[in-house]
Amino acid sequence: RTFELYLNNTENQFGVLINAAGYSFATQTINEGEWYHVVATYESTSKATKGYVNAVEKLSTTATHSPNNTDSDVIIGAWLDKSQLKTNGDIAQPRIYNRALTAEEVQRNYDAGRTLYK
Repeated sequence: RTFELYLNNTENQFGVLINAAGYSFATQTINEGEWYHVVATYESTSKATKGYVNAVEKLSTTATHSPNNTDSDVIIGAWLDKSQLKTNGDIAQPRIYNRALTAEEVQRNYDAGRTLYK
C-alpha cells in the first residue's frame, strides 16, 4: 500500500494514506444518492498532502513518509485484494496525475464535472 484515497461511510470521514505509516482523515458528511468530486494530492518535495471535496479543501497535512515506489496494480473502487469493500456506487472519470494539482485546477475539474453529473 502506497497511496490510498478512501471513504469511511460509517463515520463520514474520507482519508488519505501515504505509505502504510501515515493516515490523515477529514470529516465530511456524505449523503447517499448525491454526487461528490473527491481529490487527494501529494507534493513530493514538501510532502504536503491535501484533500478536497467539491473543490473545498478539507484536509491539509505534511506526511512523515513518502509513497513507496511500486509496480503494483492500481485499484479503484475496492480494497487492495479487489474482492472486499467494493464501492456501492459509480466512480466517474478517475484520474491519476504525475504531479500535485493546484487548488485552481481542482476547482476547474470540479466545475467541469458538476455540469456533467449534478
